[in-house]
Amino acid sequence: MTALTFLAEWALRSALVVVAIALGLKLSRVRNPSVRLAAWTAVLIGSLLIPALTSVVPDLSFRVTALPVPEVTESNASSGVTLSGEIERPRASIPWTWFAIGIYLAGTGVLLLRLTTGMVLSSRIVGRSVDTGRRLVSGAAIRESTEMVAPATLGVTSPVVLLPSDWLEWDAAKWAAVLAHEESHIQRRDPLWQFLSAVHRSLLWFTPSSWLLHSQLIRVAEEASDDAALAAAQDRASYAEVLLHFLERAAAPTRWSGVAMARYGKAEQRIHRILESTRIPRGITRIGWGVTVGVAAPVVLLAAAVHAEMPLVQSSSASASTSASQSARGSRNQLRNNRYLIVTGNSMSGSFSSDDRLPLEKWKSKYGPNFVWFRQDGTDYLVTDASVLSELNDAMAPQREVNRMQSEVNQQQSEVNRHQGTVNEHQGRVNKAQGEVNRMQQEVNRGASGGQDRMNAAQSDVNAQQQEVNGEQAVVNGEQSLVNKEQDKVNAEQRRIGPGVEAAIHTVLDSAVLKGLAHGIQR
Repeated sequence: MTALTFLAEWALRSALVVVAIALGLKLSRVRNPSVRLAAWTAVLIGSLLIPALTSVVPDLSFRVTALPVPEVTESNASSGVTLSGEIERPRASIPWTWFAIGIYLAGTGVLLLRLTTGMVLSSRIVGRSVDTGRRLVSGAAIRESTEMVAPATLGVTSPVVLLPSDWLEWDAAKWAAVLAHEESHIQRRDPLWQFLSAVHRSLLWFTPSSWLLHSQLIRVAEEASDDAALAAAQDRASYAEVLLHFLERAAAPTRWSGVAMARYGKAEQRIHRILESTRIPRGITRIGWGVTVGVAAPVVLLAAAVHAEMPLVQSSSASASTSASQSARGSRNQLRNNRYLIVTGNSMSGSFSSDDRLPLEKWKSKYGPNFVWFRQDGTDYLVTDASVLSELNDAMAPQREVNRMQSEVNQQQSEVNRHQGTVNEHQGRVNKAQGEVNRMQQEVNRGASGGQDRMNAAQSDVNAQQQEVNGEQAVVNGEQSLVNKEQDKVNAEQRRIGPGVEAAIHTVLDSAVLKGLAHGIQR
C-alpha cells in the first residue's frame, strides 16, 4: 500500500467516525458539554488508533456495483486501445504522485511548524513568568505573567495556570470562577487532548473532518469549563461580566499554544449560552465515560474493518469483442497481477520476492494453512475461498508436472554429485601417493643408493591409480552430461507452459476480485 493510499484510507475512515458521532450527538440532542467532550475525545483516540486497528480487526467487505466497462473492440480501438493489446496512456509532463506528496508534506509541515512554534513560545512565556506561591487543588502551579491579558493554562504534560498581572485586584467571586475554570481544564487533561488533536489535524489537514474534530474539542472543552466556573460562582450575570471582560481584552490573536479562558468563540455566543441556560450541567461520571466509550468504540471498529470492493463489470457487448481486445485485456491483467503467492500447508509457489516482506506466519494463524496473496493495482488481496483454491490447483497442473520432472532431475544430480564425491576422495588418495613419490625423488636426487628403482616402482603404481581415477571421472562426466540434457528438457518445458500457467492464474485471481471472493488487506 502506497503512502497516499494509506493516508486516503485513514482520512476516509476517520471522517466516517467524525460524521457518525456528530450525527449521533445531534439526533440525541445531548446538551451536557462534558458528555459531548467525552464523545469527541473518544473520536480523537479512535481516529489515532485506526491505522493500527485496520491491521488487526477482521475485514468487513461489501460490494459496490460499478458502471459497466465497455469491452475493447476494433470499433473503439482508436479511442485509446491499439490492436496490439497495449493501452495508450496520456503522457504527463508532471509526476502527479510526487506532486501530491509534495503538497501534502508542505501542508503538514506548515501546521506542525506552527504547532511547534506555539509550544516554544508557550515555554518561554512560562519561563519568564513569576510564581505566585499558590497552587490549584490538582497541584498545578499558579504563575503571574505580564504578557497575559486573560487567564490561560499552558503546558501539555505539566500544565501551569498563568494569570495577568492585575489578578490581586480580583474579588473573591471572580477569583473562584477563574480557578474553577482552569482547574476543570487541567483535571480533564484538555491541554494534552488538544495537542494530540492539533497533531491529528496536521496529519489529516486535507480532510474537513479533522478540522471539525479539533474545533469541537476546543469549543466543548470551554463550555464544560464555563459550567464548572458557574458552579463555583453561583451567579450567571457576574460570571458573564467576568468572561466578557477577558474576551474583550484578548481580542487580538495569540501565537502561543495553550488553553486560554478567553480564546475560543464569539463573545456574544458564549455570553448568550451562560445567561440563557436554566441549569448548570454536571460533569461526566465514570459511568458516563463508560457509556460514551461503549457507543464510540463500535463505530471506530466498524470504520477500521469496513472495506469496499468495486468490481469491473463487462458490458453486454462483450460477446462482440474481437481477439485483439482479449489480447489487450490479457496484457492489462498481467500488468495488474504482478505479484502472487499460493500457500498450501508448508508448500509455497508464486511470483514474489523477499522485498514483499509477507507476514506469512501471521496470516497462517489468522486464515489457516491454505490461502492466496496477490497484489492488484497497488492493493494487497487475500483469498481463502475453497473454490478459488481449487481453480488455482487446476491451473497449476502443468506446473506440477514440470516440478515433478525437476524433482527427478534433482535426484539424478544428487546421485552424480555422490559419485563425484567418491572420485574426489580417490583422487585425494592418489595425490597423497604422488606426494610420497615426489619425496622419494628428492632423496634420489641427493644421491641415496638404490632409491631410483623404488621410486620408479612407486611412480608406476601411482600412474595406474591415476588412470583408474580418470576412468571413474569419465563415467561421472557421462552421467553429468545425461543430467544436463534432462535439465534442458525441463527448462524447455517450463518455458513452454510458463506463460499459459501464469495467464490461467491471473484469470482466476481476476475472477476472484470480480466475484467478491478476494478481500483487500493492509499489512
